[in-house]
Amino acid sequence: MKIMLKSGLKNIHIMVIVILLSYALLSYPGTVTNGVTRGLTLCAAVVIPSLFPFMVLSSFIVKSGLCSKFGFLFDPVTRTLFKLPGNAAGVVFMSLIGGFPVGPKMTYELYENGEISKSQARMMMFFCMNAGPAFVLSAVGYSMYNSSKVGLILFASICASSIIVGVVTSIFDNDKEKEFLSHSREKKAQPDNLTAFTYSVSDGANSILSVCIWVVIFSCIGSLLELLPIEPKVLIALKSILEVTSGVNSAAHHFSIPSIAFILGWSGLCVHCQVMQYIQKVGAPLFKFWLSRLANATIASVICSALLDLYPVDIPTMASPDRLFDASLSVSAPGAAVLLSMCALLILDLDTKRKV
Repeated sequence: MKIMLKSGLKNIHIMVIVILLSYALLSYPGTVTNGVTRGLTLCAAVVIPSLFPFMVLSSFIVKSGLCSKFGFLFDPVTRTLFKLPGNAAGVVFMSLIGGFPVGPKMTYELYENGEISKSQARMMMFFCMNAGPAFVLSAVGYSMYNSSKVGLILFASICASSIIVGVVTSIFDNDKEKEFLSHSREKKAQPDNLTAFTYSVSDGANSILSVCIWVVIFSCIGSLLELLPIEPKVLIALKSILEVTSGVNSAAHHFSIPSIAFILGWSGLCVHCQVMQYIQKVGAPLFKFWLSRLANATIASVICSALLDLYPVDIPTMASPDRLFDASLSVSAPGAAVLLSMCALLILDLDTKRKV
């Protein structure tokens, strides 16, 4: 009896949260519906167009073995900067241009294929996560600020911050497991390119569904937060902590541009939940992951301030912070070029004589 009582008291805060959420869901169905609708609209207008192609592409890069085949070209760079093998270069690059979940997803797949060690995968989880150019340049820079220059400064800030965090992490990470080559783990047999592409599309569809579900859930939570009697700026800060897209959308023209860089660097608990499965599977400590996101956010904000001093920008003083992103703005020219290049490699490298 005492054990049961002790266990109940230990989890009483969870019960209180569940009761409050149940009350809110039953008492404010209209608010909940608006939150879900807003989340679904966000997924259709921004998340799926900008993220799904990169999810497929990133999965194909790993499954087809391109990281291993061309990793030797980048081995001097990755070992000098991050103490990582050359086959990790594709993950680092795609994490900078592919969007938040792409880097952790590719890192886990590379580890599952036996191409990096568990220690290397854990370290990569701390810095291989970044907002993609489709979101930062188009949705934030152009759609929110009507300035491509703002988008470029923000994107440069968060990319530089991720690289700095990666370099610093590699310096202080003394895990001896990194000294062993990835060949020490048994590598999985790689499928032919056509099979790899088929698997990649299915894998990308499953991943984007998971991402959209988390966006809808946190959009609903954000709508419920609006019912609380708190200051508008405090509400915006809470939204920014929870979900990066709605947080940035609300913070634009209320907070400074370096604050937007901080929000993008933090990336929001919604994104953290999206990559949690990969973090846990490689055994990365959650506290260190959150610490790395705070460091990433802080460094991005400092770099953004410095860049704004060097390259001042003029932005409109009056604009709607709730402006909906247009789906056409989700197209990324660099992303399209990379996607077309990978499709060309697939066609040229396809062995039609191999049995599928």
